[in-house]
Amino acid sequence: MLNEITWEQFFLALGILFTTYYLYVALRCFRKDLASKMELKIPSKKKGEKPETSIPLSESQFAKAFGELEMLNADLRENVIPAFARSKDKKVLFGVYISFFICLES
Repeated sequence: MLNEITWEQFFLALGILFTTYYLYVALRCFRKDLASKMELKIPSKKKGEKPETSIPLSESQFAKAFGELEMLNADLRENVIPAFARSKDKKVLFGVYISFFICLES
């Protein structure tokens, strides 16, 4: 039975199977990325999901919020990152980031 299949037929079938598989994986896993590149809207499958809300800000409110973000960024760059940048333990660095943001909220 295997003698009836040529190498050309074998590689053609293998190529079709691989192409089909990778197209399926690409469409299944990267559906949203591909749709955004093609500028398509894909409806969400989650029921009861709340739509995104945006809050309109005035120029002064935006400037204030952006200023706060800039101060946080500067604080991270000056204090947190240099203190633990040489640490080989990434869990410690992550813990510092988390504790920094918890302190900001309180």
